[in-house]
Amino acid sequence: MYLILVGLFISQISGISEGLSFEEFITVNASQKVSLDALSSRLKNKLVHDYMKKDVYLLRFLRGEGINFFIDWRTRNNIDNVLKEEFPEYDAEYRVIWEGCDKGGNPVISLPVGDWDLRRVVIAGKSKRFVRYVKKILEEGTGFLRWGQEEGFNMTQATILFDLKGVNLVTHVCGGCIPMYLELLSFSQTYYSGFAHKIHVLYAPDFSLSIWDLYKNLLSSSISKLLEIHGTQKHIFAKELSRDIDPSQLTQRYGGKKLEGVDLSTMRAIGPPAFLANPFSLRLREKNITDFCGIDWPKIEKIIAEVEHNA
Repeated sequence: MYLILVGLFISQISGISEGLSFEEFITVNASQKVSLDALSSRLKNKLVHDYMKKDVYLLRFLRGEGINFFIDWRTRNNIDNVLKEEFPEYDAEYRVIWEGCDKGGNPVISLPVGDWDLRRVVIAGKSKRFVRYVKKILEEGTGFLRWGQEEGFNMTQATILFDLKGVNLVTHVCGGCIPMYLELLSFSQTYYSGFAHKIHVLYAPDFSLSIWDLYKNLLSSSISKLLEIHGTQKHIFAKELSRDIDPSQLTQRYGGKKLEGVDLSTMRAIGPPAFLANPFSLRLREKNITDFCGIDWPKIEKIIAEVEHNA
């Protein structure tokens, strides 16, 4: 069953990622520009948020699913309100961590899924709620990227670290887990396509590396380029990661120099206006902060505290 899960992940990943640099992502040819302008004109009265009307947002729909389909899905699933929902039972255990930035300026996010007890979610009958929690995470992530663009940072996508350390058959490959995985993969690739710039799978069991060797020869060159599967030897994959991510931007768990990253739950807990829900309120450029990847998190916390105090 674990083999099936690995195969599903590899087969679905092409819809989630594009592997483009910032310059490649925002560059369009003359024909695409005409299509982009026509799309913007046709949908200007249908798009409920101003950020949806910007070219950098609409570009995704020249390369993927139709935007009408996307808007209908958001409406049916009440996605606009998911950021207001709270999931305290998941924040502490099902962690999502901001590590730093890669050498292209993309945020690096680690998902220590080996620490997630997904079997317990399924047994408790909470699969739908957990899926909702993941939707919130993706909304926070895409919102974070939009904020970065507004602040002038070259951020259109994120580099993702899937950390499999601790994954086992009992808690991660239970029969009831598979339908939940399929749903997560389905809406991720359909409605959040292009979110990931590159995906690194870390601490993969040795046998999965053999599967990857078989699969990667069947995938397109672009997919093989953006997806890397690494084994359990940290000293080996740390060297491989350093090609794209400076060690100063990674925690020691992945061979970096940081003692710890920043948990998304910490960002949420700062208090309104929450950093992820309303990062624009920080006005970092006005404070002469132009390199988000290079600043210390305590400095950001101080700025958030000042904004909250003056609100």
